[in-house]
Amino acid sequence: MVLDQTIEGFVNHTQKWGENRQKYNFKVSGMANSPRGPEVFFPGEKFMLKANATSTADRVDVEIVGFPYYKTSLTKESSGWTGSIWREDMLERFGPTDGQLLTFKFTATYANGWVRTDNIQVRIVDDEYWRQHTTY
Repeated sequence: MVLDQTIEGFVNHTQKWGENRQKYNFKVSGMANSPRGPEVFFPGEKFMLKANATSTADRVDVEIVGFPYYKTSLTKESSGWTGSIWREDMLERFGPTDGQLLTFKFTATYANGWVRTDNIQVRIVDDEYWRQHTTY
């Protein structure tokens, strides 16, 4: 029996940024996930990466499509593959264009040579109020 080899990627906020996002939402709308859902990031946020891949994966790499210098190899843990992408220049690189979409390409490489990918999109949305009331 041959098992299908798969990968499923996730791009998350750090715990603190998730809390900040919800505080911002409550201030603006009174709701936890509006106007900024979990897929909406502020410029300069660290991207927390997680992947679930079938157990035979040898490695999992992630890159931001179109920005190959923003990439990392994830670490295998009991709960899956984890890692992060962050560089200081991301504060100014992402977000000046309101609603910038970023695609994270998760690539799992298997011992038999198979490669599986999963693309996850997030949106970077800047906010003047946020910049004035937050220290990075």
